[in-house]
Amino acid sequence: MPGYPWAGRVLFAAPSVISGWLFALQLIPQFGLVVWVPDLLRTREYDEAVVAADPGIRGDCQDVAVQATSARQQAVLHEQRTRLAVIIGEAALRQQAGGAEVHARQLGHLAELGRTDYSQISIRVLSFGAGAHAAGGAGGFSVLQFDAIPELVITHLDGPAGGLCLHEPAANEAYLAIFWQLYWAAKGSAESARMITSMAGREGGM
Repeated sequence: MPGYPWAGRVLFAAPSVISGWLFALQLIPQFGLVVWVPDLLRTREYDEAVVAADPGIRGDCQDVAVQATSARQQAVLHEQRTRLAVIIGEAALRQQAGGAEVHARQLGHLAELGRTDYSQISIRVLSFGAGAHAAGGAGGFSVLQFDAIPELVITHLDGPAGGLCLHEPAANEAYLAIFWQLYWAAKGSAESARMITSMAGREGGM
């Protein structure tokens, strides 16, 4: 929507599209900029810092963008408890937004989400040691699958001004294949939780 680059966040907050699976990948795009923790897993202050740094979101739209993320988190994580599988590249975990204290609290929040209270969430870390992988220059993306309409799959590519949605079956299949290859290449959920908790402890002690 012209003039409203946060519109993609609002559309992806709609409760009617969250009964099913959501797969999310956050790595490093080919052009070398580190992406952030997925918006569904962000603390508010971390999200505010990321939104403030996005040149595609006007200053007068930033609060709306953050509120849209909060609404989506409430619907997906707490009300619907949508099954969520996430792969986060180690570089994205180490990239600060909002300073060291905000970063430490964000890592602590990720560690909390990896506990049993959120059994529908699987968080895996793709460490630097994983080496070359199938994502290539894919960058961050999310794939939505719906219980009520299994044949309906939507891929959302991260980017300025809300990113881009893909509906073509071939593209969706390719991104799902990338996701599952990286899912098994990443550290397991328990090992990832220990890694994130250790990083949070180091950041919090700085």
